Amino acid sequence: MSAFVAFVGVWTFAFWYDANRPAPEPLDAASTRAAVTACRSAISSLSGLGAVPEPTDVDGRIARIRREDTVLRDLVAAFGAIHPTDHSGADALRGFTTDWNDLTAARDRYAGKLSAGTARPDLVIPVGPTKAPITIRMKEYAEIHRLTACTPDSLQGEVVEGPRSYPRVP
Repeated sequence: MSAFVAFVGVWTFAFWYDANRPAPEPLDAASTRAAVTACRSAISSLSGLGAVPEPTDVDGRIARIRREDTVLRDLVAAFGAIHPTDHSGADALRGFTTDWNDLTAARDRYAGKLSAGTARPDLVIPVGPTKAPITIRMKEYAEIHRLTACTPDSLQGEVVEGPRSYPRVP
């Protein structure tokens, strides 16, 4: 019987928490538009790099990653130029921007390992305080704030080998 009461208690708390949890950090409409525009521009630039030729030699792989990283650094700079009106929204966007910067740095390290002669190095995605890859919280942030063009999946941030698949930019 006590197990049943505990079970009901846990589910009651879960439903209450879901209904009463705090809203995500607000991102005003102008900031949202600026972020979406920056991400769509990055997708367009990345798509403009063309298909990844197969097979690609090491120098070609390194050059491709570095060209993509240039686009991602431009995206980080564009995010840095956005100034949300809400303080907590600005802090959250800064965190998202830092995550994109950290992911780009991980891609740079990957290219450096290739350059040093490692045939197939691992792309080591940084982790957050919960020990989960930062790309998980990046995706959650983008989806919560309706920035679907800004997810690591949309921008292929975790892809350093093989073909890339970018969404069509409207």
